[in-house]
Amino acid sequence: MELSMIDLKRAYLAGIIDGEGCIRIYKDPRRLKKAYYGLTLSVGSTRKELMDFIHIYGVGHTHYKKSTQSAHKDSFEWMAVGIDAISIILKVLPYLIIKKPQAMLALTFWKDCPSERVGLVGTDKDIVETREFYYGEMKKLNATGTENSDAVTSNFEITGGEK
Repeated sequence: MELSMIDLKRAYLAGIIDGEGCIRIYKDPRRLKKAYYGLTLSVGSTRKELMDFIHIYGVGHTHYKKSTQSAHKDSFEWMAVGIDAISIILKVLPYLIIKKPQAMLALTFWKDCPSERVGLVGTDKDIVETREFYYGEMKKLNATGTENSDAVTSNFEITGGEK
């Protein structure tokens, strides 16, 4: 199977995300009364060239991070939020390996909690419980040193929440 240049770039970006990236559902404690939950996709690296490559899709932003420890290099972090994160996840999903469970959960979260700004939909108890459920599941997937990604994502599909 021969890949187009677009597919090669998407596969390369998926590899970057698998190795250096993070897909996260976060809860903003300053806005907890409004049940504010959001979605981010980020990549960290000490190489600016990598951040420049990620910007080919025209979404997200890059921050320079000065190291506070002499043993560590300064670094860069690229981040996309909300619908921008979803647009990148959809492009790289077929090529993800390590972060595929997080990507699938992020897409399900976005579908089940629709809104450009997910947190501002309201504070209805069911909405809060749904968001909190996805937040907890993503925390489990992103937990360091655990092998639970198969268990968590076996109940999800891209097309719609729990089986």
